[in-house]
Amino acid sequence: MFQDNLGGNSKTVMVATISPAADNYEETLSTLRYADRAKHIVNHAVVNEDPNARIIRELREEVELLQKELKEAQVRQPPRC
Repeated sequence: MFQDNLGGNSKTVMVATISPAADNYEETLSTLRYADRAKHIVNHAVVNEDPNARIIRELREEVELLQKELKEAQVRQPPRC
């Protein structure tokens, strides 16, 4: 239940406000229990990226790598007569 509400693609901060008054014992205990459960929520935020933009970026990186490998292979090859 908590994970859907507090999780997601962002950082979440939990602030538990409690009272030292004896009259608020039950409410303070409830708040502390809630805060204890909430601190176990694990968030895995990811960068929002357009799938097409990601593919284009990956292809450009691959082209750059292949061009570098081609240049290195040409340098290692002896000249043809």
